[in-house]
Amino acid sequence: GLGFASQVLSVNVDDSSIETNGDALRVKAAGITNSMLSGAIADSKLNQITTSDKVAGSAVQLASTSALEDSTGLQLKAATAGDGLGIASQVLSVNVDDSSIEINSDSLRVKAAGITDAMLNDDVATGLAGDGLVAASGVLAVQVSGAAVIASDKLGISGSIAGAGLTYAGGVDSISGLAVGEITNGGISALADGIKMDLAGLAAAAVDAANDSIAILDATDSSTKLESIADLAIAMAGNGIGPDAGTFVLDLNELSAAAVDASADSIAIIDATDNSTKKESIADLVSAMAGAGLSAASGVLSVTGNNVATIADGGTLAEGYNFFSADLSAAATVTLPASPAVGDVVVLKAKGGVSASNYIAINRAGSQTIDGETSIRIESPFGAVSMVYVASNDWRLI
Repeated sequence: GLGFASQVLSVNVDDSSIETNGDALRVKAAGITNSMLSGAIADSKLNQITTSDKVAGSAVQLASTSALEDSTGLQLKAATAGDGLGIASQVLSVNVDDSSIEINSDSLRVKAAGITDAMLNDDVATGLAGDGLVAASGVLAVQVSGAAVIASDKLGISGSIAGAGLTYAGGVDSISGLAVGEITNGGISALADGIKMDLAGLAAAAVDAANDSIAILDATDSSTKLESIADLAIAMAGNGIGPDAGTFVLDLNELSAAAVDASADSIAIIDATDNSTKKESIADLVSAMAGAGLSAASGVLSVTGNNVATIADGGTLAEGYNFFSADLSAAATVTLPASPAVGDVVVLKAKGGVSASNYIAINRAGSQTIDGETSIRIESPFGAVSMVYVASNDWRLI
């Protein structure tokens, strides 16, 4: 089983059932074939596979069982389907009567039409019967007594309810209304089937809030009573609202004190558009009030003319104080604000290094002029200039 060549030993293999793989022996990569198996193995271990289901060329087969048969290959017998199951083309399915249970896609469900009366047991009606209901032969019915009757499949009132001074309209067992004998007076009207309060029939009168009264429904005993308008106003007056002889007055002294949060709080205003009272935030009110020289932020006013900002060559001036923070080494140019408001004041302050050649040119924006000029210059170290916007496109030196 060994070979020798060039001083090297090696294992000899027939290369039909065993082969070398790298530096190791192994069964052929193609695997064990039928011809390599002993007859005893095939007969005793694998002889239950049917001809149609076995590996081509093998001599083994499966035996038939109570649930399987092999006449045309391994498959389910019809007897496999027990109660509630059917089998067709080797597929099991659930049998349904399709009157109370049906198949929906791949699931069982109660019929989509729902549970019908016929599917319910009489016990269902009995279980639903409560106060005022009775069950008989699986049917619920309304239990009535006295003047209440069932007429034409509806709950009605019998004529026995109409006593002295009352007449009824409608059938004797289905009264549609009761009527009282002729009664008419201020605020009372007679109807064909009764009486009603008719406030339109009352005499008109000017309201004396200090002395007049109105009718109320007393929650204590559910009776109608008389109450003065003055007392009603007192009962209705809440925080900030005071009663005054039956009228209401605004009493701001009653309101609770609070620290003002100018950025979040609101106040009441009279809207000139429709003369109604509305709410407005303090922040919006202050923004609307801020005019020339003022700015608003979170409900707080500040003087923009006191703003201080640095500027450099190529920058745009802003309302307030603008200053160069570094000495000039060459000429510089700045531009006035593009959209100023009348009254805006702009101040520019130079630092060192400014001269006739290292000047600071202040150019206009758009069609503006500065004392009639399109630009002016600062040519002195630490020189300064102040300008005020007096009219449209018109800056003046001050």
